[in-house]
Amino acid sequence: NVLKILSEKNILVINTSATSASTKEYLLEQKLDLFFDKVYGLEISKDKIRKFKQILEDYKVKAEDVIFITDTVGDVLEAKQCSIPSLVVTYGYQDRNYFESIKNEVLGFADKPEDILNFIKN
Repeated sequence: NVLKILSEKNILVINTSATSASTKEYLLEQKLDLFFDKVYGLEISKDKIRKFKQILEDYKVKAEDVIFITDTVGDVLEAKQCSIPSLVVTYGYQDRNYFESIKNEVLGFADKPEDILNFIKN
C-alpha cells in the first residue's frame, strides 16, 4: 500500500548492488514491479555513487529533490557523497541502534513502512 501511494506522485527507482535481473525477478514475484520505473543494478556499475549520479542525470533532477530509502549505513554515506538525503528503514536487517553513528546524517527513521509517508512531500 505504501509503494502504491508513493508511486502515484513520485518516480521510484532502485539503486542496488544486486543485478537488475534478479531484482526485477523479485519485484515481479512479489507483485511490486509496477511501482518502480527502473532498476540500477550491478551491471550498470558496482559503484553506487556512480549510479546515483546516473539517476540524477537520467531523470534530470537535483539531489535535494530525491530521497534515498535504505537500510544500511554504507548506503547513507554513499548517498551523502552525492548530496542525496537518506531515510533509514529500521524494519529491515538492522534496528535503530545500528544507525547511531549516522543519526545526524539522515532525514529520519521509518520503523514501519507507513512511516515513510511522513517524510515524502506530495
